[in-house]
Amino acid sequence: MEEKTLLDYWLVLYRQRWVISLIILSAMITAGVISIMINPVYEAKAVFFIPQTPDVITYFSPSAKETMARSPLVPLASRKPHSAYIGILKSKAIAELVQREFPHRTIEDLYRKDVDFSLSNEYMIEIYARDRDPLNAAGIANAYVKHFNKLLSEYSMPIWVRNQGMIEEEIKVNKERLSKARQALQEFQQENKSADLDAEIQQLISLKTEFQSKFESTEVTRRENESRIAALKRQIRKEASLYTSSDFVISSPILEKLRKDLTEVEIKMAGMKGKLRQDASSEFLILKNQYNLIEKNISAEIQQILRSQIKKPDTFYETIRQRLVNLLVEKQRIQAGLQAYRVVIDGIAERIQKIPELIARMDSLKMDVQRNKTILETLEMDLEETKMQRKRELQVVVVVDEAKPPTDPSFPIPWLNVLVAGMAGLIAGIFYSFFVNFLEETRDKRIYRLIKAIEASER
Repeated sequence: MEEKTLLDYWLVLYRQRWVISLIILSAMITAGVISIMINPVYEAKAVFFIPQTPDVITYFSPSAKETMARSPLVPLASRKPHSAYIGILKSKAIAELVQREFPHRTIEDLYRKDVDFSLSNEYMIEIYARDRDPLNAAGIANAYVKHFNKLLSEYSMPIWVRNQGMIEEEIKVNKERLSKARQALQEFQQENKSADLDAEIQQLISLKTEFQSKFESTEVTRRENESRIAALKRQIRKEASLYTSSDFVISSPILEKLRKDLTEVEIKMAGMKGKLRQDASSEFLILKNQYNLIEKNISAEIQQILRSQIKKPDTFYETIRQRLVNLLVEKQRIQAGLQAYRVVIDGIAERIQKIPELIARMDSLKMDVQRNKTILETLEMDLEETKMQRKRELQVVVVVDEAKPPTDPSFPIPWLNVLVAGMAGLIAGIFYSFFVNFLEETRDKRIYRLIKAIEASER
């Protein structure tokens, strides 16, 4: 058997050139007709990426300006996280959400056949959606992006709902605490009759100095009064020789009670200044009228006592007696004033000693109020922040290319199908040519062997 050369193969193809051409032409025509008859399928592509910096924005925090400042967004440069994202895209959960928007497609079509996902070398996630309607193809691709973003955003929603309930409960509890703290501070201020202890202690020191000066001045006046009374008593004893110094007494139960009443009124009047009650002008006026009335009663009582002891109606004697009455009345007033000043000064001193303890207690109550107020303001701000975060649509993805309705179908492509069919026809024609040549060679060999066998048998 002779070995065939390349020329022999070319001769085989050349002899079958018309058959090969016919096969190629038939394949191309068939492919073209079928491409025209098949309903076209359109493919749309959406491209997005997951930013490296998450979409974190706060509306009420002190650093809101910093967190809301714009910054460049770049893809997450790692393939491992993207595997999880693509796994979510391939899930039936998203396929069901998309199928609700496009009910003409089944979940199985979206989940298995007509949607593909890939990660590019630039870490971009690409979504390919196919449909016989170009608008639906683009809509399905964009729906996957939308529901993927929504699904990731909703994953954190239960946490925000739970946080809102907890914050609202804490606000309710803290409002009660703040109300109790304010009530305790108010009761403390009312009990101690002062809201500003620092200002009060300065005024108390000033009042103490003022009353101390008045007390000393009144004490001097009292001594002068006693000297003048003693002088008048001596003069009266000269005029009324029937009295001795031992039995000249100006005293009675009524006089003692009136002097006590005068002292109490004097203490009240001085106490109104000592307790910073200058605004009670009407009450002070009432006390002043009582003071004048008691002073008149004291004068009348002393005159009654002296009349009962002095019987001579001499003009000079009566003049001295009346002067003594006035001095004795003044003595009662002075003694009442001294006692009142002493009581007020002691009260102011006692109040001043209590002030540091009261200041410490008030500071503690104010700090308690301020602490609860600060906590409440923070919780209320957190509540508003939580409500805003629940309303805000979280942007997990950044869309690079939104899917648009394709103008040309992805399948079939007539020119490509015809080209592929022509190449397939060429291969089939070549195979057919060599197969026919093989059959011819085999037939010639069989005929040759048969002739040889017949010749051998005739011999």
